[in-house]
Amino acid sequence: MDKKFFLFMITILLMVSTIPMLATAKTAESPQQILLKDLDRLSQEALKLTEEGQFEAAKAKLDELAQRFTQVDLNQSVSLKALELASHSMVKGKLAYANASLDKDEALWHATQIRILIDALTHPHQPIWKGFHMTYLQQISKMIHHSEREEADSLDKSLQEHMKLYLILKPAFAVNHNPSTMDKIDSLYGILQQETHQEKVNWGTVETSLDQLKGLTGNLFLGQEDPTFAWYISSNSPVAMITLIGLILLTVLTYVGWRMYMGQRYSV
Repeated sequence: MDKKFFLFMITILLMVSTIPMLATAKTAESPQQILLKDLDRLSQEALKLTEEGQFEAAKAKLDELAQRFTQVDLNQSVSLKALELASHSMVKGKLAYANASLDKDEALWHATQIRILIDALTHPHQPIWKGFHMTYLQQISKMIHHSEREEADSLDKSLQEHMKLYLILKPAFAVNHNPSTMDKIDSLYGILQQETHQEKVNWGTVETSLDQLKGLTGNLFLGQEDPTFAWYISSNSPVAMITLIGLILLTVLTYVGWRMYMGQRYSV
């Protein structure tokens, strides 16, 4: 009887494990997936052209990207705050490139911000912005160092440098994190900016804020706020839904098989 039950369970596992593969093989890319791929390509091209100093060509790519971005349906996958930040990033980028006296550093800043944002939308599980973890942490550690020595001018300079990095990553952060996390981070940066502009800095407040910011940074880069089940439910991917159904089916069949086995065992 144990052997039969074992074979029964192996058969179920094999059947369920093939469901995602079959779904992947038969499922064509949706229009939204194709659109996101186009946005990813356009953001890469815009950044490359900007690096080469071809601002007019880069502007044309960004204009096309901004126009096509309005066609993406993101209502179920990102928060309203993330949508607002993304739209703001697009508008500011277009305005910057429309300036006749555009500075290359400014152009690169906007092109990089948009590139990282689009990548966060197209590669949510392995976004580019996660590669900035060590740089981000080092900058915060540098600010803590200045705070411990009560070096106001050095702290202000380090904070301004750090804010450039935060602002370039902020729209992408918002794509992968909930609004409450973003609000906490913005609040801490607000406190730090306010304190560094005071004639007399409250170092206790600064140190507390930096410690909290350092703690949030680990969550920001390494944490995963959305539970797996929620991803399955909110995802529009047929593969995700079929896989979830397969897992549920496996659980049910396993339980049924176990009940049958136990019933036959005790009836002998």
